[in-house]
Amino acid sequence: MKERVKEIIQDKVGSTIERIDLMSGDASARCYYKAITNEGESFIVCTESPNGQQSTDFIKMNSILSEKIKRPALVYYNLEESIVVQEDLGSESLNSYSGKQSKEERIKIYKKAIDGIIEYQTIDKSCLSIVGDRSFDYEKISFEFDLAVENFIIKYLKYKLTNEDLKTLKETKDYLIDYFKMKNKVVCHRDFHGRNLMIRSKEVYHIDFQDARVGPASYDLCSLLDDCYFKLNESDKNILKGYYLSKSSFYRNREELELEYNTVATQRIFKAIGSFTYLKYDKNKPEYERYIAFAFENLREKLEELPVLEKFRSLLNRAYYEY
Repeated sequence: MKERVKEIIQDKVGSTIERIDLMSGDASARCYYKAITNEGESFIVCTESPNGQQSTDFIKMNSILSEKIKRPALVYYNLEESIVVQEDLGSESLNSYSGKQSKEERIKIYKKAIDGIIEYQTIDKSCLSIVGDRSFDYEKISFEFDLAVENFIIKYLKYKLTNEDLKTLKETKDYLIDYFKMKNKVVCHRDFHGRNLMIRSKEVYHIDFQDARVGPASYDLCSLLDDCYFKLNESDKNILKGYYLSKSSFYRNREELELEYNTVATQRIFKAIGSFTYLKYDKNKPEYERYIAFAFENLREKLEELPVLEKFRSLLNRAYYEY
């Protein structure tokens, strides 16, 4: 693979590759490399199995995003080989950048990220037909919910579910499926957390948008403000929710936004915890375990605002704190 990358960059850029470094990957099966030329220029190379679906979807989604959504320039791609070469945006993610900024500067950069969410929502939903008309439907919500039950509650917490617990889980899953079906209205990035937003020259660049699908208008906002990798303080969240509300046409008032936000965040965070435990057990990536406790506390806070899911909250508390 490294020889193929050298050949591609020599052909497309006219530079000789001095070295190729394997980068720490994401939660997918893709591999990432940083290719550095003898002139000091660098490129990010993403590979997966031949004819890989994620590479194909990335290129298709890239073709329908507006210029207002900043993203790395494509240098080369070959979908049969599943090789995508992009410009290197550097290593400064929204999370690392925000942790070093004053409150004023942090709010500014997050507002730019929220402007990106609004831009996704202007995309005609029919455009997603090129990647399969995806949404947070019965199949998707069921898969993510069941993954979390199996890997987090059963494997990680080693909690023995009773018949009453199983009934509660079914009721909760059915409620979330129906809720998302009612709220699926806009195109969402789907993984809009701070690791997928890169900062260069105080501008926000989007990566990893290949899983875009139709979902609730608050979904990407939940991913951003209740990022399972980064703690944003409540004061900042309140300011940014207000900013989003001023830009969005989907809510009559703040209360309506908060109800949807907490419900959608419950699904999103429970799914994330399921992913962290799945990666630990099935993909031998124990480094994701350190995010579980923070994510769970976040989930617990959301459930405290949702009386309709009281049984689910009680079940999780028993499994996590008492069992």
